[in-house]
Amino acid sequence: MNCLQWIAGLIAGSVFLLYILCQLSRVIHYHVKNVLINLWYAVLGVFVIPCAVWKPFHPANTRWFTFWIRTLCTKEIFDVKTNVKNLHYLDADEPRLLVGNHQSTMDQIGAMEIWPQRCAMVAKKSLLYAGTFGIAAWLCGTIFVDRRNATNAKETTDNIVNIIKKKKTSVWMYPEGTRSTSTDLDMLPFKKGAFYVAIQAQIPIVPVVFSNYKDSYNPKEYLFQPVEFTMTILPPISTKGRKLSDVQELSDEVREVMLKTYRETSPKKATKKD
Repeated sequence: MNCLQWIAGLIAGSVFLLYILCQLSRVIHYHVKNVLINLWYAVLGVFVIPCAVWKPFHPANTRWFTFWIRTLCTKEIFDVKTNVKNLHYLDADEPRLLVGNHQSTMDQIGAMEIWPQRCAMVAKKSLLYAGTFGIAAWLCGTIFVDRRNATNAKETTDNIVNIIKKKKTSVWMYPEGTRSTSTDLDMLPFKKGAFYVAIQAQIPIVPVVFSNYKDSYNPKEYLFQPVEFTMTILPPISTKGRKLSDVQELSDEVREVMLKTYRETSPKKATKKD
């Protein structure tokens, strides 16, 4: 047996052993799939970078993620099924602020299914250093923010507003600020940054609600089964004439309609928090 045959046998044996362990242990199964999906994002970055580099930071570049996620059959490989309701609410040329609830990395696979033609993502700064994925996101015009530096909140808001006006682009933000890992049919309190942006830019807010899928993907329980969720796009909420003093009222209004839809579209075996 030559060296190549020995290496091939070792790889095949390791893959088979890993497969058996995944069948025997939910914890191992979860960690293996989690590692694989993170590696897959790195692979996506490799494909996106040469496409985005020709027009760096252009608002339409994120659509390259949409293209490669579909072309490389990402949903089929990781057994993710998405359903979309009210896609027509995204049919608009003027900039908008899209706000979505956030549960896990699965959200991004779904978001790419409905991503507008010109739209930038607002993401935590640490993602910039996530290898090829971070470089690709940077070239796609992702707006990175340092959540730990609260003193620069106004500067960050002004920067996002300037990008919206200068590039005439929509922006996607997660007002919860981080992933919600609770199995309850509830959302984390909304942070006000997104609503300051919408009022200052005087653009409508389009809520996007991802139904709860913690019965199939739940890091706390090491659960990573085939995932299915519904994305419901809600009617735009106008900010015309609203002032910065209306931020809390606007935040509460958006959270209320999103939470109502979240509870209506999520599996009923998830529990509603009182």
